[in-house]
Amino acid sequence: MSDTGYRSIDIDFEVYQLIVLEKRGFDETDNDAVRRLLGLGESTVSSAPLPAESPGSWTGHQVELSAGTRLRMLYGGVEHTGTVINGKWKIGDKHYNTPSQAASGVARTKSGGKTMLNGWKYWQAKRPSDTSWVSLDGLRKMAIDR
Repeated sequence: MSDTGYRSIDIDFEVYQLIVLEKRGFDETDNDAVRRLLGLGESTVSSAPLPAESPGSWTGHQVELSAGTRLRMLYGGVEHTGTVINGKWKIGDKHYNTPSQAASGVARTKSGGKTMLNGWKYWQAKRPSDTSWVSLDGLRKMAIDR
């Protein structure tokens, strides 16, 4: 057992495929998908300490977007826009918890089907204090380098 109290397990490819198919986005952990498959509910243990959040802001992977931050994503020639409101990504009339949920929720394939996208690669943000758009992935890299 590791010093974190967690243990590694070996799984075969079929089990791994089930875990990947169960995941709701690129931001979700394998553990969350397995817990859902086993009917255990959400984990009460955080994998990393969370930064303090301002009311109404959204925080993920050390990136904080304050309430009112404008969001945009270009996919398949279509621009999708939204705003951070009450700690959620409001895109159109829907609310999302993560960039990947938002990207996968609005993007469609050429045939009109749903797709799974890593939202960190597609979304841009314009915080109230910003004069230009910044890629979400760039914000994450800056936060990690700090």
